[in-house]
Amino acid sequence: MAQTLEHKSSSASSGSLMGEEGEPHLEASAQSRLDIWKAALQLIKENPIFGVGYGLFPIRIREIWKGGIEIDAHNTYVILATEQGIPCVIIFLIIVFMSIGYSWHLFLATQEPFTKAFSLGVIGGLFGLLAANMFGSRLNHEEVASYFWIILALVMRLTILEKKEPYQPGGITEEKPRRIRGAKLDSVWFDDEPEAQTGEEAPSTEGPEPV
Repeated sequence: MAQTLEHKSSSASSGSLMGEEGEPHLEASAQSRLDIWKAALQLIKENPIFGVGYGLFPIRIREIWKGGIEIDAHNTYVILATEQGIPCVIIFLIIVFMSIGYSWHLFLATQEPFTKAFSLGVIGGLFGLLAANMFGSRLNHEEVASYFWIILALVMRLTILEKKEPYQPGGITEEKPRRIRGAKLDSVWFDDEPEAQTGEEAPSTEGPEPV
C-alpha cells in the first residue's frame, strides 16, 4: 500500500490533470491530501480507541505515506481520530454542539443587546469552524484553539449570569439590604429603614437613681 500511495503522490506532483492513460487526474495538492487521508484511515483502523499518540501524526504517517515533504492532514477530525482515537472526535463534537445549544438558549433568554449579539455570533462562528475543520487543521494552532476555548467559557459564564441576574431594560434592579457579618457590626444595615421592633426593651445601662 505504501508503494501505491508513493506512486500516486509522485504522479500527482507533476502538476498535470491527466493520468498516464489520459484519465482525469486531481491537482497535486488535492491528490496528496486524499492519499494522506487514506493512510490516516489505516492508522485509525489499527488504533481506533486511543490513537497513535498526541503529536505523533507526522511521524506515524511516514510509515505509510512517503509522497511529500510537508505532512498535514488538513482535516481536524482526521488528526484527532488518528492521534487520540475516535472517542476524542465524538467528545469534541458533543462539546461543540452543546456550546451551540447553550448559545442559542442564551440568545433567546437575554434582553441585553451585547449578549444577544455575542451569542448569535458564536453560533455562526461554531458552524463555520465545523465546516472549516473539514479542509484545514485549524485547532492545531494555539492562536486559534485558545480563542475557541475562551469564547466557549464566555458563553457559559454569560449563561450563568443571565440565570442569576436577568437583564432588565430601562433600569437596574435594587438589591436587597445586606447585613455586615461580624461580632460588633451584625446589626448594621445598608439602608435608612429602622430595624423591626421586637417589642422587648433593651436593658438600661444607667445606674439606679439617687434617693
